[in-house]
Amino acid sequence: MATAVMNDQLTVQAAVLSAGVGAVLRSAEYQQVFCAYAAPASWHLLDSPEREVNPLPAVPKLEGPDTAGLFGRLAGVAGQLGYSVGLVAAPGGRPGYNGATSHELRVVQVNRALAPLQRAKTLGHELTHVILHGPAVPRLAPCVRELQAETCCWMLFGQLGTDTGAFSYPYIAKYGAVRTGTVLYHEQAISAAVQEVAPAAGWIMSVLPAAGAGMAR
Repeated sequence: MATAVMNDQLTVQAAVLSAGVGAVLRSAEYQQVFCAYAAPASWHLLDSPEREVNPLPAVPKLEGPDTAGLFGRLAGVAGQLGYSVGLVAAPGGRPGYNGATSHELRVVQVNRALAPLQRAKTLGHELTHVILHGPAVPRLAPCVRELQAETCCWMLFGQLGTDTGAFSYPYIAKYGAVRTGTVLYHEQAISAAVQEVAPAAGWIMSVLPAAGAGMAR
């Protein structure tokens, strides 16, 4: 694909993602939190990577079936990279987490209580961590890693015909690198993330097993 065409496509994707995240940030639910934590001294709570102290609204889970068998197909890609995938009650030892990745053990865990579609999306997110955030890569801030992982997953699933915006937009709004102090700078952060993760999304697409070739879950 010509570079100019690809850049145009990435620009469009960044605009769509920014619009979705922006709508979440402008919602009454979020604005109420921003007003309550308007003092600069309190904004560290909003910027915290720790879910336990982040006062923003919970991210809704995706519901529905994994009709394209994406969980098994993505597990096949993880296997190509030397990582095993398992469904567990408490990913990373934390029952409330959707997923977790251990680079040391080369294991990806997904919460078995999730709906099949959410399982697949979570595995796509964790697979991005495997590709972009391994021990050989310079360590990024947690918020940047989460922004990149969810952006890549949203792009990947979009190419596969599944819109994960109902989860991805609030997730990026809550955990992504979209805030600096008391100012919301989500467009620039998202545009950069789209450019940064596009090669990973493209690579996953190029090696993803065909439908029916992955492990059924």
